[in-house]
Amino acid sequence: MSGSISPDEDAQEWPRDKLNALRLGQSLIAEVPGSGPGRQAFVVREATAIGEAALGEVVRAWGLRAGDFAYPWDTEDPT
Repeated sequence: MSGSISPDEDAQEWPRDKLNALRLGQSLIAEVPGSGPGRQAFVVREATAIGEAALGEVVRAWGLRAGDFAYPWDTEDPT
């Protein structure tokens, strides 16, 4: 099941478990491709969004989608 982050028509659908994790203040990671094959970079970027509508705005501003996020333990995040 998915949950929406706002009632707008263009609201992104979030997996319910990840939306609940965000509601509880847990971090999620978005891995993006490096500049070339075999390259990795870790960029620390975080934001505080008050409410689910603000969360949607931040994610869209970063050029990401709800499906781009994963739990830190499911990524190669070094932190």
